[in-house]
Amino acid sequence: MSSNKASKRLNYRSHFVILYAIESHQPWATSGVFELLSFGAWGLLAGMPLGRSANVVFRVFRMESERRSTPTLG
Repeated sequence: MSSNKASKRLNYRSHFVILYAIESHQPWATSGVFELLSFGAWGLLAGMPLGRSANVVFRVFRMESERRSTPTLG
C-alpha cells in the first residue's frame, strides 16, 4: 500500500470517528479534550502550519474561559 493511500484511509477514519461521536451525541464528544484532540488530528493530517494551529488552540481556550464565566439566568 502506498503512503498516499494509507494517509487517505487514516484521514477518512479520523473524519468518521469525529463526526460519528458528534452526531451520536456521545458525552465525551462535547469535552474540551475531545475538541483539542480532534483538532490536533486534523492539523497533523492536513498539514496545518504551526502558527495557525496555535491561534486556533488559543481561541478555543479563550472561548472555554468565557463560557465558564458567563452568568446564567436559571
